[in-house]
Order: sequence, then structure tokens, then C-alpha cells
Amino acid sequence: LALVPAGAFAGVSLAFRPQPAPGLGPGDSAPAIAVADPRAGATLLTAIAADLGRRLRPGEPPAIAGLAPLDATAIPTSATERAVLLAAEAAALAEAAGLVLLIPFASRQEAEGRAGALDLALRRAMMSAAALAQEQAAPASALWRALGEARSRLSLDLSETVGRLPSVRRLEPPARGSALLLAQHLVGDDPSAVIAFAADIVARNRLRHPAILGADPVEVLL
Repeated sequence: LALVPAGAFAGVSLAFRPQPAPGLGPGDSAPAIAVADPRAGATLLTAIAADLGRRLRPGEPPAIAGLAPLDATAIPTSATERAVLLAAEAAALAEAAGLVLLIPFASRQEAEGRAGALDLALRRAMMSAAALAQEQAAPASALWRALGEARSRLSLDLSETVGRLPSVRRLEPPARGSALLLAQHLVGDDPSAVIAFAADIVARNRLRHPAILGADPVEVLL
């Protein structure tokens, strides 16, 4: 397990985390703040973990569509190799979970979908840890507990966020309706709120023109 540094994926995670504003120096000497994207970082780390995981569990599909089939030489044959891969998978998943908690989700469905996919990955890794316990009891037990703690922390911390988020709902559009009319019906007469809500309807439903909703149900964020 020493082959996997404790902070193997911490640097990747840090690159996608929001950073505190730097102290302001004289004139224009203050450094620019890098744009952080915890959503992209969580996606990257989850994909790395999935690639590591399918080496332990070859039957799992690749995280990235079109990825080449797994070469037989990439599948570990010894308990030590499996322990090292599992430790790396667990480290990547832990960093991904930390980033997921920083994502500014727009809806409950988005947050629940992301959390559900990550929870499934954590449970699969825990199954590998349980299977490894017969050959590598101490490290397998430690990894199993760490993965379980990551699952609990993700569930507890994200539940508060999910409770405050609006939900995506599907509505039958009015006959000859437009995005602006639907937005006004749902959010009132405040022009700025109506325009913003109508823009979200257009983007969320990929409408060709905001004046035509069409006949299919429309997704709105309420």
C-alpha cells in the first residue's frame, strides 16, 4: 500500500477547488484567482476511480464511452496488487466526494444523480475490500471502514444541500404558449425574474425559439 501516496489525488482535487481570495498588494500586483470547477474535478476523479475499479472488477463497464477493452495484463493477479489498486481507487473516490460537496447544484435531481452515482462507486469499492479481507485482512479492513465513512459523510452533508434545492418538474405547455408567458405564469410579473426564468426554460429544454414551446412536456425549475 505504500506504493500509493496518501495524497496521490489531493493535487488533482485542489486544482478544481475554489481558492480563497489572495491578499491585495499595492497597485495591480495582486495575482489573478484561477477559476475553479469542482464539477469537472469530481467527474475526472470519478472516471479515474472507475478505471482503477474495473481492473479489480473486470466485468464493470468503462466510465468513458469508447474506452478500449481492458487488457488481460492490466488485471492484478496478486493480493498485494489488488490492495494497491483498491487503495488508489478509494483515494480517488474520497477526493471526488469532497469535490461533489462543493458543486453549486441547480436542482435536486442533479445533486441526487451525482450523489447516487458516487455512492454506487463507493459501495463497489467496499465489496472489493470485503473480498480482499481473506488475503489482506488489515489493509482491507482499513479501506472498508474509510470507504464507509466517505459514504456516510457524503450522504449527511449532501442531504442538507438537496433539501434547499428546487426541483425539476415536467409541465404540459399551454396551447400556443411561449417561454415568456410560461415564465410569467410561474414566477409573477417581475421583469428580471421572468426573463431569467424564460432563459432557463429555453436552455433546459433546448428550444429552437423562445416563442414556441411545442407540444411536448416542458421541464422547469421550481
